[in-house]
Parts: sequence; C-alpha cells; structure tokens
Amino acid sequence: MRRAMVVTLSLAVLLSMALAGCQQATPEPTSAVEPTAVEATEAPAPEPTPTSPPREVTIAVGTYTLTVNYYYLMMPLVLGYWQDMGYDVTVQPVGASLDAIQQLVGGNAQFVNVGAGAVVQANVQEDIDLQIVNELGTVDWAVVVPADSSITTVADFRGKTIGVYSLASSGLPYLNAYLSENGIDPENDVSLIAVGYGPQASEALNRGDVDALMLWNSALAELENIGHEFRYFRADSWREMPDWSLATSRQIIENDRQMVVDIVRGMVMAEVFTAANPDCVLRLHWANWPETKAAAEDDATAYEWDMHLLQAEMDAGPAWAYEMHGSDLEAIATAEEFGRLQDFLLAAGLITTTSDPASFILDDPAFWQEVNNFDHEAIQQAALACDY
Repeated sequence: MRRAMVVTLSLAVLLSMALAGCQQATPEPTSAVEPTAVEATEAPAPEPTPTSPPREVTIAVGTYTLTVNYYYLMMPLVLGYWQDMGYDVTVQPVGASLDAIQQLVGGNAQFVNVGAGAVVQANVQEDIDLQIVNELGTVDWAVVVPADSSITTVADFRGKTIGVYSLASSGLPYLNAYLSENGIDPENDVSLIAVGYGPQASEALNRGDVDALMLWNSALAELENIGHEFRYFRADSWREMPDWSLATSRQIIENDRQMVVDIVRGMVMAEVFTAANPDCVLRLHWANWPETKAAAEDDATAYEWDMHLLQAEMDAGPAWAYEMHGSDLEAIATAEEFGRLQDFLLAAGLITTTSDPASFILDDPAFWQEVNNFDHEAIQQAALACDY
C-alpha cells in the first residue's frame, strides 16, 4: 500500500524527541609499519590512505510493502548510486505517514517518503520543521466506476455508495471537495463505506456493495490487473497540488547539505534510468526482491501486472509533477504549488493556521541544479544496455 491516512500529529509525542542530524563518521588514524633494519635501505612503501566507512542513512517510507512502484528508492540500491557516493542506505517501510515522521523526529531516520499534506500539517500544526527535498508526484487519487456503469457525470453520484480505503483516508478531503464543487452534499447525498484496497475493494465492487471507489492511482492499477475496467473522475485542481514527496528536517539540511544533495541526486538518477528502460527496472526489482512479485498464475501475467503498476506510478508520479512545476529540473518543488495545497488543507479543516509556503520546501534554486547535475545520457545508455 502506498497512501497513508490523514495524520493528526501528537505534539506531546513528537516534540518530546530531539531532531537528529547526520554526523560525518571520523575515520580511525592509520599508522605506517616501522621498517626493519634491512628494509631501511629500500624505498619506503606508500602509506595507506585512510578511508571512511560508508555513511549510514535511513529513509522511512509511509507504506507497508516496497513494491516496484518505489523504483526511485529501490533502484539506487540495486544500481549502486548511493554506495558509490559513500552511503549505506536503508529504505524502511514503517506504515503510515505519521509513523514515518515519528521515525525522523526520534532520530531513527534522516528522510521520510510521505504525502506532502502530512509535511504541511507537521509544520503548521505541530511546529515540526520539515522541508520537501524531492517532489515525486501530484495528487493522484480518483473516483472510479465500472466502465459499463450508468454513472457518467459527477451529478450521477447523488444517492450512490462510494467505497474508500478507510473513513480516515487522506483521499476523503479531496472527494468531499470534489462532490461539493459539483453540487453534491458529501454528508447527505452519498454514502461512504470503508473497503480497503486490493481484493477487498474488488469484492465490494463485484458484490454491488459500492457503486464507485475512491483510491490512489497504483491501487487502481492493481484492480485493473485483476480484470476491472474503470471510468475515471478527477478534479482538475488535484493535478495542481503536490503529494508524494521526500522530506527531511531543516536541521539536517543545515548540518549536512551535501548528504541531502547526494540522496536526492541518486533518486533522480534512478528516475532517469527507469524512464529509459522500465523493463530492466522490473527485472532488477524481481531479482533482488522476488517476494514482491505480483501474485499471478504465471510469470508472464505477473510481468504484465507489475509493469502496469510501474507505468501507473511513473505516469502519475514524476511525470505529473514535472508538468505541474513546468521546470526542466527533476525533483523540484515550488512555493506556489505548496501554497495551493495549504489553501486546500485550510478549507478542508485539516489545518487551522498557515505559514509561508516557501518554508515547506528547500527554497534554494542551487539545490535543484545540484541534484540534477549528472550525466543523464550515460544513465540512459546504461539503462538501455541493462548489463547487470
């Protein structure tokens, strides 16, 4: 599962923990061996060069399973991007966005991969100073109905039942706003039922318990894999607000900016690699994490399902974010986008105060240039060769 529930952060819990920065490990001094009397007449051997052990970095992810749609985190591990930069990175699934943020605040992680709304809430409601350093996508939720459904317009949802992941799902504010904007009272004109996702949601739709589903893009792709065909409904405004992102604390950025640059650069390199050859990425992911392969009857079907999942994530992830911010730079986040998101959260009652939207992102143009500073063509050629 990718999406976590809307978070109501506990100030007492989170602020009781100290934000932890990443400190450079200091290598032990290396001493040269004293030459013997015989060796003294020979040229001395060069003294060994001290080397530092890899820096340990943890990324806490607001999910339970790291499937192929987390290619931007898994491929840097497989391809050695972070290792080559001197880092030993652990990508740790921890559950919901709140769980991930607690790991960072408690010093157990240096980065979190969570919804952008959770980052805004942490900043304005709890004074937890998180900043987005890699914008990975826009809001990709959708309301769907079976392709042969009589529901063809938003007005047709009046009197219908909509299945949602949970009654505390982070998609609910988007659904409620969408319905309200189209003249439907979400409190009285529709019914909501918690159906989870995957097989449980599929059964609810097949049994007729619900007329529609409200889920995120990769969850809908999984349902399409098992035979569902959908008609999609989305508000245009959703594509104009950021969602899934990588964030860290301002303290970590200030204390170890180069480490932040390197981690994000590795992710961007993985995105370039994946865009050049998704087939290679899927096969590498299977080779390293075979337990995440789609549970299909045969490998050909599993390949088709996982490729559909990967493509859905690529289409609704960096591609939509890239289109939204209109920059040639990958990963970039802008204050304008986060201003729109903050306004939405305020109107939805998820926050009660506001802050300068620039405070939610690493507001430094040089940073975005640095994380994109690598040989894109070489990465693309390596992907096409797929010699791993």
